[in-house]
Amino acid sequence: MQGEYDGMTSQINDYDIQAYVDGELEKEDKKRIWRFIAANPSAMRRYKQLCEQKEALRNWWTGVYH
Repeated sequence: MQGEYDGMTSQINDYDIQAYVDGELEKEDKKRIWRFIAANPSAMRRYKQLCEQKEALRNWWTGVYH
């Protein structure tokens, strides 16, 4: 699957960034995805959005069940 960040077609896409945020990647994939995120401003923006979303869901979940 491919994604487009900053006008560049890449083998890394939104699903990969989400997997990174969720901690679902193996060590080498994690390194590869992070290098991509760090080098691409739009990928970094998406990474930050997903982190914020994950935190909001965590806070909501904690508030509902605790």
